[in-house]
Parts: sequence; structure tokens; C-alpha cells
Amino acid sequence: MRHRLSGNDFVALLSGGLDSYVAVKMAAPKMKFRLAITFDYGQRAAKKEIDTAARIASEFKAEHKIIEIGWMRDETRTALVDLQKKIPATDAMRVDAKAAKNAAAVWVPNRNGVFISIAAAFAEARGIGSVITGFNAEEAKTFPDNSEKFIKASNLALSMSRMSGVRLLSPTSKMTKTEIANNFCDLKLDPEKLWC
Repeated sequence: MRHRLSGNDFVALLSGGLDSYVAVKMAAPKMKFRLAITFDYGQRAAKKEIDTAARIASEFKAEHKIIEIGWMRDETRTALVDLQKKIPATDAMRVDAKAAKNAAAVWVPNRNGVFISIAAAFAEARGIGSVITGFNAEEAKTFPDNSEKFIKASNLALSMSRMSGVRLLSPTSKMTKTEIANNFCDLKLDPEKLWC
């Protein structure tokens, strides 16, 4: 038996970066932003992400939860959490061996899968119909868990792992970084709310 969910509200995975901010702003006119979740897995930018996400959640009067998942930090050797490793410079327009090598240097195993599962659990428990993410088309070229295909696969998995119809949406998933930045300007969002 499926629980009734509101199709008019959402939980957002909010890092405080450009993509997630724009995704939330795009979703907000159609749905009520109820809960922002920011994960702390020991990433270098955790404090900035948490502080910025809190400001964005406050703008929308959404509750903000910080979820610590230290085991993810302990289990990965990625440059995102290992301060001894240098984060490689990337060029999102190049999909070649170098881009794949750079992606491998910052890859956190199943990070988005973990994030989405946790957010979907909160959504179902609270009767919220959607989880919003800020994926983009450029990162999807080297990070498959940012892709349209991943969204579809996640929604199939969610349909079988929940008693309700929680769905994953990403308003920015077909957009390039430039398009997202242009959208940011068109929406007249506050750059002071972002971290860089």
C-alpha cells in the first residue's frame, strides 16, 4: 500500500553552489521547498557548503538539516577529503583521458546514490513528493551519477524501495554551466549567497 504524498513540495540536496541554488529556485514557483539537506562527509568545502546552504534555505523558509556521514570520508581516498592530495584543474568541455583521470581523483563512491537514498527516506517519512538535485549536463559527461540516465535509474529504484512515489527531479540536468549561470542572472539570485 502506498502512502499519500504531496506532489507540491520537495526536499532539496543543497550544497550552496550555483547548480543546487538554481535548481531550487527553478522548482520553488511550482512546489513548496520544505527541507534542505546538506551532507558533511569530510569534504574540504564542508563548512562553506553548510553555511551557504543554511542561508539559501532561510531565504525560502525551508528547514535545513546537516547530515554527517563520516564513514564516507573514512572509506574514500578522494582528493575532496584527503588534504594531502591536490584537486586537479578541470575543463568541463573536454571529455578525454585527462578528464577521466581528473574525475577519478575526486570520485566519491556512490556519493549521489547515498545522498538521494537518504533524502528520499526523509521525503517519504514527511509525506513530501520530490527530491530536487542540481545536476548539470557538463558534469554528466564524466560523472555518470549526474546524468539523465542516472535520474531515470534512480527513479526506477525509488519506485521499488519506497512505499510511496517519491521521485527524483533535477531542473538543471540538461543545462550547461553557462546556461545555469545565465539562469542565475535571469532569476536575479543573490551571488552573496553562493560560495566559490
